[in-house]
Amino acid sequence: MIIIYCMLGVLIAIPVCPLLFIKCIINIVYNEIQVLLKGKVTKIEMLKTALKSLFKSILVAPLMALSFIVDLLKLAGSLLQDEKYFEYKY
Repeated sequence: MIIIYCMLGVLIAIPVCPLLFIKCIINIVYNEIQVLLKGKVTKIEMLKTALKSLFKSILVAPLMALSFIVDLLKLAGSLLQDEKYFEYKY
């Protein structure tokens, strides 16, 4: 049963991961554009900003993959917990 829940988690995450990646890239670009629009910017500063955006964009994918793997590994442990350790919020 735990394997079924893990497979369900993977199936749900497959369409969500690319959307999260696109959202991260859009946020990075938006933040960098806002920095550029705040004042007078030289070409060197624009180049620095472009390189920072590229570096951040490259880092997003491995961090998302690592987060996804950790979530899958923690899922089985969460599902096997005794019910007295769960928080009752509702």
